[in-house]
Amino acid sequence: MKDVRTWIEIDAKVLRKNAEQFLRLIPPGTRLMAVIKSNAYGHGLVMVAKELAELRSTNIPDLVPLGGTKSGMEQLWFGVDSITEALRLRREGIKNPILVLGFTLPSRLGEAAEKGIALTVSNTGALKAIGTLTRRPPVHIKIDTGMHRQGFFPAEMPHIIRLLTRFKIKPEGICTHFASAKDPRDPRYTLKQLSVFRDVTSEMERAGYGGMIRHAAASGGTILFPESRLDMVRVGMGLYGYWPSPESRDTRHITRNTEISLKLALTWKTIVSEVKSIP
Repeated sequence: MKDVRTWIEIDAKVLRKNAEQFLRLIPPGTRLMAVIKSNAYGHGLVMVAKELAELRSTNIPDLVPLGGTKSGMEQLWFGVDSITEALRLRREGIKNPILVLGFTLPSRLGEAAEKGIALTVSNTGALKAIGTLTRRPPVHIKIDTGMHRQGFFPAEMPHIIRLLTRFKIKPEGICTHFASAKDPRDPRYTLKQLSVFRDVTSEMERAGYGGMIRHAAASGGTILFPESRLDMVRVGMGLYGYWPSPESRDTRHITRNTEISLKLALTWKTIVSEVKSIP
């Protein structure tokens, strides 16, 4: 770094170690999604993806899932914000399963289908637009269990099931997002959301939509609520060494006996140009 005065360094070994700790934390049969949205939170979208692409997320002996191998060892999933980020990963040779977590414009649905990129669907307009396509991208249905940001309300599910049946759409996954899982001091709201989510997935299964990948936990839920790990977890800030909250770090062993130690992957450095002693 001879030509710049300030720079950041990303420790790839730390990234891998953080990811490996989450892999050890989750049970067999649970996939790990590395959330690398918004340029991997400033750590570099492509660099982080290439560093983690060869990690295997779980052992599912009876399945050969999307992105998996004959042994059932599935590649890590990647979660991105937009179809633009997803397509960039495909251009860079990333073959892992990718889920777009944000909204995708109807005009770009075909690109997602062509590249095998899964999309989060949280409104009926998007569902109907996908239903018009001959070639369709994988779909993950988002349920609003209490975050009130994206997703279908549980009361809407009979209508959503009718639309899925009408358009012959079989979702690959179903997901939700916890509003306060990073605060272990009062787990009631998170557990209520999880209960609502389980009810919705059961309703979907009774309607013939079984076998979906269920995912609800982000970093906080993964660390603090083992019962929320389900079929996949979405780890973002924890991957880069950040605890979801001071409370999650200080109480992790007491509340849930979670054995995990995270280290920051990013260091911001500069040149000290001058040191003065003031008389």
